[in-house]
Amino acid sequence: PYERQEGGLLGNQVVPDRSTEWRLAVTVPNRSQAVVHFNMQKTGRVVVSVYDVQGRLMRTVAVLKAEAGLRYALPFDVSGLTAGWYVCRLTVDGKQLTTKLMLP
Repeated sequence: PYERQEGGLLGNQVVPDRSTEWRLAVTVPNRSQAVVHFNMQKTGRVVVSVYDVQGRLMRTVAVLKAEAGLRYALPFDVSGLTAGWYVCRLTVDGKQLTTKLMLP
């Protein structure tokens, strides 16, 4: 259940994940799409955002309630972003994980 969708969220995939580590990754299957992958150890409000290297917010990918014990894959449209490096940030209950995103 998404509270807000921006940046062209294309859908999602949710599967069980019994991992005890909190993880975040981004893949770029093609120039117009990226996929944010993350898992949850506890239920919480999640904000997924993309920033440029100067720290400017470029996209809020999703704001949602994510359930514990699940792995999420959130595809989103990146066709409007220029080639280069970005930072993807996952925020849950005030805690943050970041990872780099390279668009060709």
